Amino acid sequence: MSENTTIGTIITIIIIVLVLVIAIFGIIKLNSSGTLKELFPDFGKENRTVSYNEEFFLENPEMIEYCIEDEKNEICFKFNENKLWSWRLIDSNEWLIVSNSLHINFKNLDNKNKNFISQLINKGAENGLKQIAERVLKNEGDSFLVFDYDVDLNINIDLNINIDNGKWTESYESGDKRLLDLDGLIDRLNQVTRGVIRQAGAENEI
Repeated sequence: MSENTTIGTIITIIIIVLVLVIAIFGIIKLNSSGTLKELFPDFGKENRTVSYNEEFFLENPEMIEYCIEDEKNEICFKFNENKLWSWRLIDSNEWLIVSNSLHINFKNLDNKNKNFISQLINKGAENGLKQIAERVLKNEGDSFLVFDYDVDLNINIDLNINIDNGKWTESYESGDKRLLDLDGLIDRLNQVTRGVIRQAGAENEI
């Protein structure tokens, strides 16, 4: 009787493990094909689309640095004086032009970030920022199964003064609703850059 019970328990465990394996494989398959998002629209977070009515435009985009951090990379972006997007890894001082980046420049990046950088080619200051905001809002990672990892954004503006390390910084976490309104975000950034320019002008007059 005891032996039959043991065999029955082992068989039950094997069946449970097989069911779990099949279920996990099915979830991965559905997610990779996009079927899971079609069955459960909220699961794909597709409603997290940035609204941009073009009421505001970035007045001094070259003064702003955007740093995105996920579980694998931390990358900073800037729309430079030549009206081109550039990027660098957080621990590097070398800015690379997005459109000129070669395969060797991507060697330390995962596929998600490689593709994201490439998508900034030919984007203007506002559309590039829109893409950055959506990257953080949608928070679509390549993590295990279908679960997303956190994607955070830090926006930095050089203040040209020796206060708080000389930078204005604002942080946004994954899904931050403040990123949904791009016009509002741009207006806020314009106010900060205008203040920096006024401060620099006042100091030069002294």
